[in-house]
Amino acid sequence: MQKFESKELWNFEVVNPSNPYFQYKFTKRLSKQEKPRGAGIYVWIANLKDGTSKVCYTGSYKNSKNNNKVYDDRWHPHIHSKTHRGGFGKAFGFGSKKKWIERFLPIYKKYGFNTDITLFEDRFTSSGSQASVNRCEFSLSHWDTLDMKNPFTILWFPSTLDGKEIEHRELAEINPVVNAEINEEYDQNKNTMNIDETIALIKKVLA
Repeated sequence: MQKFESKELWNFEVVNPSNPYFQYKFTKRLSKQEKPRGAGIYVWIANLKDGTSKVCYTGSYKNSKNNNKVYDDRWHPHIHSKTHRGGFGKAFGFGSKKKWIERFLPIYKKYGFNTDITLFEDRFTSSGSQASVNRCEFSLSHWDTLDMKNPFTILWFPSTLDGKEIEHRELAEINPVVNAEINEEYDQNKNTMNIDETIALIKKVLA
């Protein structure tokens, strides 16, 4: 298992201070030699301002050629959508205006956020990292508590198993059991596994 802190993976720069939501530019920091390599399973852990941490996402990467692409292909898009704060270029979007109104506007209203449409217009794009309902819900519900100096810790579990088998095990044996908030299958009526339990489960599944 390898452990990465988001403050080590990206520079966090405020480039759009006039927009209350999409302020940040996330610039990649890792060199090619430092990047995680191959196929495996990863866990995102949210770091909160009160010093507590919680598992919020599990995912798999099935590049089995030992190429170190998970950081570029998955984690870099994730930092935009999991924070809902990426404001540089078209790195983060809601898809169409219609989709934003139907799926995301109710969540912003639920948490009492300003829904002036002019604040969102340049996010009505299908390019870059795309929002999901669970990612939006997580981000807005933790808007004031997520530690933006180091919002996430990422655990990487490389594996020599076939990439498709890794993906299958993550979806069938890890994701539903861990029940992390940002995953699509999240069930708010079930508890989320704690960090130690999640680590133990992944090691068992990949053994």
